Amino acid sequence: MMRRLRRLTHLIAPLSAVCLILCAVSSRAQDEAPAIFPYFFQISTEVDSARVGDYSAAIGQIVAAHEKHENGRNWAAFNSFTGPGTNYTYFLPLLEIGEMDSWLANPQILIESLGAEAAMKLLGTLGETSVGTTRLLAYDPAVSNPDPAGPSGAPPRWVYHIRSRIDTARMPEYLEAIGKLAAAYNEHQPEVRWLGYSNMIGGEGSEFHFYVVLDTLAEIDAWAPPPVVLAQSYGPEEAARLGAVMGETSESETSILALDPTQSHIALPVAE
Repeated sequence: MMRRLRRLTHLIAPLSAVCLILCAVSSRAQDEAPAIFPYFFQISTEVDSARVGDYSAAIGQIVAAHEKHENGRNWAAFNSFTGPGTNYTYFLPLLEIGEMDSWLANPQILIESLGAEAAMKLLGTLGETSVGTTRLLAYDPAVSNPDPAGPSGAPPRWVYHIRSRIDTARMPEYLEAIGKLAAAYNEHQPEVRWLGYSNMIGGEGSEFHFYVVLDTLAEIDAWAPPPVVLAQSYGPEEAARLGAVMGETSESETSILALDPTQSHIALPVAE
């Protein structure tokens, strides 16, 4: 299966042809209305392999503190199922960027929920056991092919993440190729859908993120390679041209993320 993952990624470079809906809940007031969120505040952490237990215990206490606090926030946490080291990615969904201005600082939530001494100890443990980066992701319809039915309303168990850096000088060619890929899948394999996000703050400005939802990893075997559907829609010559454009205009990295309910604070049930 992993060999097939690498082969598919090599074939399409910037985008895996899969059904993607990354759905989470943005706040307690919004947990009844799942949607395609226009923004995600993303936190990525690399954890000291010798301190994973300490780190996980600290995150568990943070989850409890936000659950206890009236201004606690919701997020979905995923650990990296592939690649070296121990890495976690946290997604905090936003309907508007301005929501962040009303967020109560995490240290204040911890202090008010756990007490100052416990909060400072907890933050110290996080600093000792992990290194983190943050970015604000914005939904980009130009590189997305969303399901008309909308999100399921529950965070997925598995996410296939593709990060693609695009040659800005050839961005129009790249967007044309992605648009034609979406049209081809809609014609020949309409269950294949995806959402794409770009870096708004943090990371490289020419970077796109694609998150592929999987109920099981076995679904990967059912994916039809992009060259096949492109050839079905446009013929082999145009399919070859589009494949070359996607390969020449981008560099991509992939990873598989697994939902970790113990590090998540989510108001909706996990997808069964």
